[in-house]
Amino acid sequence: MAFLHKETFEIIQGSYAEEDYDIYFEVDDILALPIRELNLKGYKTLLCCSGHPFMTISQTFHSEENVRKLKDYPAIIRIEAVHDSICPELSKRVICKEAEDLLCYVVFAKGVVLPHLPIGFCIEDEAIVELPQGLAGTVTISRSLSKDAVVEADIYNFFSTSLDAAMKLYEWSLTLPPRIE
Repeated sequence: MAFLHKETFEIIQGSYAEEDYDIYFEVDDILALPIRELNLKGYKTLLCCSGHPFMTISQTFHSEENVRKLKDYPAIIRIEAVHDSICPELSKRVICKEAEDLLCYVVFAKGVVLPHLPIGFCIEDEAIVELPQGLAGTVTISRSLSKDAVVEADIYNFFSTSLDAAMKLYEWSLTLPPRIE
């Protein structure tokens, strides 16, 4: 994971940023550049995902507060206490269900109007993308990633498709004019 500073959008790598979610927000590595560019131009993003090919996603958090922030996400199956002998401060793991469809997506803040969409992306219906409560009225753009590619023999084709989607997002973000509020 990469972390972006909430004001400067500087990209950093490393888990120490998890200690300060008030200053940084987390993004998938391959989406860090387009998300930074979009935010710098005034197209405020709230959530994003590059797509994950495996049956469940397991992420470990060390802060009870961070885990509480995630409880409203519909994709969460359960939150478990864990013991990690290497990093004992990590005490919670969040298990998410497999997505109905594998998507690369970006959720924009309310009021953001996009002049056009990146190649291969569409605007998602709110009923399709499972968002936490309070995000109604936001705009989500997505690109479907082939679920058929998620078999062991073809997993690198999935990653290639995911990377292509991230590259299209980045190329698109470079063409957008600065947003005037």
